[in-house]
Amino acid sequence: MQRLPHRTIKPTIIVASALICLVATTKTFANSGSVTIFQPGLVIAFLLVIIAGLTLWLIKIRHQFLDMKQKLEQSISRRTSTLSQANSELTNKISQHEESEALLAATRNYYRSILNSLPAMIIGIDEQRAVTLWNSSAKTTTGIETKAALQQSVFKLIPGLLLYEQQITNAIDNELPTIAEEIGFLLADQKCFVDLSIHPLPEADTGAVILINDVSNRVEVEQLMVQNEKLLSLGEMAAGLAHEINNPLSAVLNNLQNLQRRTSLELPQNQTAATITGIDLNNLQDYFAERQIGQFFLGAREAAERAASIVNNILKFAHSGQAAKGPEPINPLIKDVVELENKARFAAHTSDQFEHKMFVQLNAEQDICECSPPEIQQVVLNLIRNALQACESANINAEINIKTFNQAGAICIEVSDNGPGISAQNLTNVFDPFFTTKGVGEGTGLGLSVSYLIITEHHNGTIEVDSTEGVGTAFTVKLPLMS
Repeated sequence: MQRLPHRTIKPTIIVASALICLVATTKTFANSGSVTIFQPGLVIAFLLVIIAGLTLWLIKIRHQFLDMKQKLEQSISRRTSTLSQANSELTNKISQHEESEALLAATRNYYRSILNSLPAMIIGIDEQRAVTLWNSSAKTTTGIETKAALQQSVFKLIPGLLLYEQQITNAIDNELPTIAEEIGFLLADQKCFVDLSIHPLPEADTGAVILINDVSNRVEVEQLMVQNEKLLSLGEMAAGLAHEINNPLSAVLNNLQNLQRRTSLELPQNQTAATITGIDLNNLQDYFAERQIGQFFLGAREAAERAASIVNNILKFAHSGQAAKGPEPINPLIKDVVELENKARFAAHTSDQFEHKMFVQLNAEQDICECSPPEIQQVVLNLIRNALQACESANINAEINIKTFNQAGAICIEVSDNGPGISAQNLTNVFDPFFTTKGVGEGTGLGLSVSYLIITEHHNGTIEVDSTEGVGTAFTVKLPLMS
């Protein structure tokens, strides 16, 4: 059975009670036979009273409903306002969070870009020595991608760090940094010089950051500078010795010349002196011829002149005052170098062991370029001596071809040999400082690197090498011609 709502019970009872009373009254009048007493107006009035009461009650109920509706609307409005405010605050917080996330991502990318742009290797590790950071330089140097490096043992990726395991431990456990400069290091299976720094991370994190900066070029330049200072000192010393040697050599040459002149039949003074002393100059000349004394004089004079020529070449080659650049013909410089090397080999008696030959083919034109004569001579001399030494190391009688020619506005100096050649592996390293295939103590590995520096940096030229194993090697120097 359906139950009536609580608010409809009261009016229903009133209406029902009124109807019951009306019916009962009607029946009473009917049963008493006093029909005349029952009047319709009374019933109507009674009904009107009931209707008025119901109307008043309904009005009251309506006001209650309106009041409840208003309160409900106010409650809903308040809740909607609260919800809207909460939603607005949540939206603001979400927006702020998104802005913070974007700013954090931008900052992270900014610092990552800085780390990746640095030429030094930057490696972050945790307390287990596993890699947590691997910048672009580390990737480029080792050839190991960042994803492959992360969480790997740093000692596995860079075995050279095993020598500094204790320093890494001190940085992580005791927060003791380590800085080592220009140390020998094995990096990507290549020997090099590095600056190594190991720093602990802040207290909030456990681990360390390792910086490895390859400074091989800097070390090589420093060593080249030291070597250059030594060469300059040796050059000055050689120049001083040459001056000291030149004086007695001049005296020897003058005395030899005087000996020849004072035994000559052509000078009247000699005839007069011979008559006074009772010596027959003709017999003396016959004696000189029989005993080949004249040949001794000639040999001594040639040797002294050769020594004087060597000294003069050394002076021209080593004198610091000629380091300035200026317009110079190339061919005379080449001739002087070849003469100097020939005489140096003769003095060292290397010609007794090998039958070396040097062929010089110079351009007919008097090509002039702006250069420093001693530096160009140093380069050519280095190339000639490298060729000779390469042939001698292979027990080959060298045939050195030196020629000059023009090509595309440049004067070319080519020095080629018939030596053992250079392997393809070594060919890319021939101009590297301290690279040498000679035994320990037989070479510094600086000759070709210094030559490369002189030609490319000092003279704006080029130097190229072409070599075939078992056939020979050719170096070509190109210098811009003066217009």
